[in-house]
Amino acid sequence: MALLRSRNVLPSIIRDVSERMDEIYNMGRTVVWFGYLALVDVVQTALADRGQRIDYVVDNDRMKWGRVTYGGVMVSPPAHVLTTVRENAVVLIFSNYADAMVQQVKGYGYTDDQIVRFPAPSTYAEEAEALLGEEVVASPRMTLRELQLVELDILKALREFCADHQLKYYLAGGTLFGAVNYKGFVPWDDDIDIYMPYEDYMKLIKHFPVGGRYEILHWESYDEFFWPYIQMVDNSTIILYGSTPISLAQGVFIDIIPLTGYPENQDEIDYRINMNRYLESQWRWFYNARGVVETGAGRQADCRADVMKRRYDLTFYDSPNVATAVELWGGEEQWIVPRDVFDYGTTLEFEGEHFSVAKGYEEYLKLRARKYANAPVSTVQVAHPINAYWKK
Repeated sequence: MALLRSRNVLPSIIRDVSERMDEIYNMGRTVVWFGYLALVDVVQTALADRGQRIDYVVDNDRMKWGRVTYGGVMVSPPAHVLTTVRENAVVLIFSNYADAMVQQVKGYGYTDDQIVRFPAPSTYAEEAEALLGEEVVASPRMTLRELQLVELDILKALREFCADHQLKYYLAGGTLFGAVNYKGFVPWDDDIDIYMPYEDYMKLIKHFPVGGRYEILHWESYDEFFWPYIQMVDNSTIILYGSTPISLAQGVFIDIIPLTGYPENQDEIDYRINMNRYLESQWRWFYNARGVVETGAGRQADCRADVMKRRYDLTFYDSPNVATAVELWGGEEQWIVPRDVFDYGTTLEFEGEHFSVAKGYEEYLKLRARKYANAPVSTVQVAHPINAYWKK
């Protein structure tokens, strides 16, 4: 079986926040949380269990505005809230971009004693990564290029399996962008993204062998695996994936994300996008909250099977439009294309090999490019916080 260990740092985050909240809450101050991540739902619930509360949640990302946390607080634009409650407010900042956010809050007239800055999410991820690392006997870490080549070998193994079993797959995201512009990896990229029609994706899960060098990680097979899609891993390697609040130790991987059907009517499309955002919050709540706060008896219990059933009830092959259902967790705008954009049979060169891409890959890339259209280069040319090793 594949190596998979996880560590949730939410208890540490909740402890740090609650200690500061004791003083703030006793003073009767209005509490504003700046920086919405899915983990805020669990923090908010844990604080409520302690008799504490967060009054407002704000974020600069307009794609998050209007979301409602599990505690019933709507995510709002910062200016709208901070200018209204300034006299009695304390702003809690929990973000990797805290420096800029502190200056933004001060620009609304707030003083230093009204701002509480917590360690960045990446700091907590490093803490969990170190704990996981102590449990893993590892060789010196891989270079970026070594990591890329391991991922390329995984991709080649996937291509071979798909050819043998008549399954469709497509290069996606930054991997497709690299194939088009570099005929290989984008120089700073450290992962591979693949799409598969949901029907083919489920056949891959069912038929891919267990116990070999390459293996499929899926939530039904590995209870600690929290992603709402699958990864194909190389069991001869170890990677420490420091995400917040849950970090994973596992084999080096490629992401395989299912494509699902979307309707033609715009009202139905809008409903489905909102539904998927809601289902994403359910999914993340389950994993983040498990073992940290009560998740049953009126709070969302194990919702995973229901989430999958609702997300993939429209087939890829019989729908007028297709897209993914799981790329909204970062507040991204949903892309949707006609199904024939993903007609099969086109390949592009990637690292000296040829792999399948959507027939209409240029149309897909134009839609995905909206994500980066106005982003500074420093936010695009960034690798994930991971460390990879060969097993001894």
